[in-house]
Amino acid sequence: MAEIAPLRVQLIAKTEFSAPPDVPWSTDADGGAALVE
Repeated sequence: MAEIAPLRVQLIAKTEFSAPPDVPWSTDADGGAALVE
């Protein structure tokens, strides 16, 4: 028989991008669509 278990989530990695100040940079998507890309 199936058993209900508590949800447990653990962050194992994170990435971050910051464009250099002297490089013109923009995205072609906003919001959730940008997260998928």
